[in-house]
Amino acid sequence: MKKDLGIFSDFGFNLSLKQRLSLIKKSGFKSTFIWLGDEKELAKQYKTGIIPRLVRNYSLYLEHAHASYEDANLIWSDVLSEQEKIKNYYKNCIKFCSKYKIPYLVIHPTKSSSPPPFNKKGLKIFKDLTLFAKEKNVKIAIENTRINKYVDLILKNIKSKNIGLCYDTSHDNLYGDPTFRLVRKWSKRIFITHISDNLGKKDDHFLPWKGTLNWKKFAGIFSSIKYNGILTFEVFPEKKYNKPDDFLNLAFKTAEELHRRCFTKPKTPLLLRK
Repeated sequence: MKKDLGIFSDFGFNLSLKQRLSLIKKSGFKSTFIWLGDEKELAKQYKTGIIPRLVRNYSLYLEHAHASYEDANLIWSDVLSEQEKIKNYYKNCIKFCSKYKIPYLVIHPTKSSSPPPFNKKGLKIFKDLTLFAKEKNVKIAIENTRINKYVDLILKNIKSKNIGLCYDTSHDNLYGDPTFRLVRKWSKRIFITHISDNLGKKDDHFLPWKGTLNWKKFAGIFSSIKYNGILTFEVFPEKKYNKPDDFLNLAFKTAEELHRRCFTKPKTPLLLRK
């Protein structure tokens, strides 16, 4: 299955999961990802295991699951019980991925702009989680958020092939030091992409070319590093769309154009730059 273009299963419309997956399939995307715990009605009924099966019923590739980041800072806590709480949560996420054959779990290393300091105990949690994930045939992708040094220190100190980077373009546009540094530094360890744009002030999750990110530079870098994974869109409409299929169709056309610029030599004028 060609699965090089994907989109988040929640793309900003109040629809059931079945409706969203059906529209994703019809628009042309071959891949998606899920947010663990997000499908609240299914979770209340203890039916979260239905979610991976639904995705595959629509012949979509389930690339990764995204763990909640609400308690991410507990990794760096001085309180042992808090560290154990978040470690056990992530282990349960890994077990979920393993059970339903989801190859990657995305984790935020921190939440907010003022997390606790990076420390050896927190690093050990990531080392333990990496070993546990390897046993379960799952890989962990650490997402760049507001403070990139946490990503650098985790990947520097854990050289396992079972932990890598989830590269988020919108976060990088807001908090890059500078933008695209992480891509160049960790190019061989990029597992996952979260593709979206913003206006440089907040995490808008716009489609590419709707904000201020330099997509020409992005395409050049991704072409040079020979990334062979999926370009996964994590986007919401920047204006009200009455029909979600209109938004998804535009998203897919945008994804195709971005893929062309990243991985093929352009033979026609650039279509989307306005």
